[in-house]
Amino acid sequence: MEQIKTIQTIENLRGLGGYEANGKQVKSQRLLRSASLEAVSDSDSEALAEYGVATVVDFRSPEERQQEPDQKIGTSQNLFMPVFAVDETQNSLSMRQLAEALENGLPPEEQMIKVYRHFVTEPHSLKTYQEFFAQLLSQESGAILFHCTAGKDRTGFAAAMILAALGVSQETIMADYLATNQFLSKKIQHIQQRAQEAHAPEKVVQGILTLMEARESFLAASLQQIQADYGTITDFLSRGLQLSAGDRTDLQRLYLEG
Repeated sequence: MEQIKTIQTIENLRGLGGYEANGKQVKSQRLLRSASLEAVSDSDSEALAEYGVATVVDFRSPEERQQEPDQKIGTSQNLFMPVFAVDETQNSLSMRQLAEALENGLPPEEQMIKVYRHFVTEPHSLKTYQEFFAQLLSQESGAILFHCTAGKDRTGFAAAMILAALGVSQETIMADYLATNQFLSKKIQHIQQRAQEAHAPEKVVQGILTLMEARESFLAASLQQIQADYGTITDFLSRGLQLSAGDRTDLQRLYLEG
């Protein structure tokens, strides 16, 4: 994992550089994942431009993007690739909206497992991730920064599929996914504290924790759906994401070294 500690105004920001993949390793300064970019300071924007960010991909819904638009990162292009028409992950809801959703909707763990299965089954989601990989294949130089709201679910699935396509082990893929809990720990604690101070029911407090955490069972739901529908991740990359063997070779040429 590639940590970028100098950036202070972007949550859950990290690079995929350094992970081992079939005797090689993922290049640094090429692949970045993060939470939303609406609060990026001028100095952090300049730092990311100097780092080499050439493309930003926004996986959020149209409403999320309209409410909190990305700040400009240098001269980078910003590509809007919504995974869902609305925010199924519920990460963009206010405290009141979250409480209502937790009181009236699916149990939070069931909701998140549903979301992760939808990454694999929903035609719109698949089309978005196909477009994302097409962009990765065209990115001959510079870094691509991809994000959603929390940098956890839509971004986490994208990162998992990139690493899988590059030949990174499933153990490492899961570890990268779960690292979100470390990067968002202070935010999760803060939101839980606010809920408790508002005297929210314990069901709501625990539900918020479930929605905000990265859990092995969530990404496992995607992998199980891939196995059920496609057989293997390689088959999903090929048939679900439309990546040929040549495309995967090109991805490895572009993003691996050593």
